[in-house]
Amino acid sequence: MNNFRRKQINKLISDLTQLSNDIIKRKLNMYIWEIDNIRSQEQDAFDNLPESFQYGERGDNTLLAIDYLDEASGYLYDLSDTTDAEEISKNIGFVVECLEKAMD
Repeated sequence: MNNFRRKQINKLISDLTQLSNDIIKRKLNMYIWEIDNIRSQEQDAFDNLPESFQYGERGDNTLLAIDYLDEASGYLYDLSDTTDAEEISKNIGFVVECLEKAMD
């Protein structure tokens, strides 16, 4: 993952951990869109790698980052149907973990 996408993810992590549950619910679609956009960019980067890199460590790391971004997006989608503050907080924690792992 390149530094630009890492910075985007770090900003998302910062925003998500500082928001109240009500604000998170209102901004949920924006966060889903941002994660999906980063995921799409990462997929494009993978698709543009030469095959020798796609099947190597670099490709494996890129695919792993894509999986974590998908997982983070899924946790946010799950929040769209809940009003339980504890559930929201737990899922936000999972989202942050996935985003951090995507940058590794």
